[in-house]
Amino acid sequence: YLKAPGAEVHFPLTSFGMGSQSIAVLSLFRIYAETLGLTNAILGVEEPESHLHPHLQRFIFGELRGLENQVFLTTHSTFITDEAELYEIVRLKRKGAIAVARQIPRRLPSGQPFLDKTEERVLRNYINAENSEVLFAKCVILSEGKSEKLTFPIFAKAMKINLDQLGGTC
Repeated sequence: YLKAPGAEVHFPLTSFGMGSQSIAVLSLFRIYAETLGLTNAILGVEEPESHLHPHLQRFIFGELRGLENQVFLTTHSTFITDEAELYEIVRLKRKGAIAVARQIPRRLPSGQPFLDKTEERVLRNYINAENSEVLFAKCVILSEGKSEKLTFPIFAKAMKINLDQLGGTC
């Protein structure tokens, strides 16, 4: 049972929406792990953004990130990817019966950083809630500025190309 702050009545968890129920389950895991002192537990969470508005999506991601345990999270939420560090994101893509993982490496085999600070800043500034759909796209059309970003979808539509159907973005 849960009680809203300031309320006198407790309601069963089943009377709350799926988003609230998801938050409750994650809270129970955190309390369970903390109570038992588990620091080597593994938690898998599939699409915690389901049924949650953007503010709670970011809140849940922050809570999961704050756990001392290993967390594997799958998402299609640009609000979550916007909060994640560049090097935390692993993109999985199915190729036949095999799932291929891709990630921005921190370092080259030589030990040098893969991205210098300027490249990292530019990439971080580009991959924000507005543009982070590039992480989920099958193809990306890179453009110089807002004009192209706005006109390419119009050109595609005129050519009877559905970028959303193809998994593409500008």
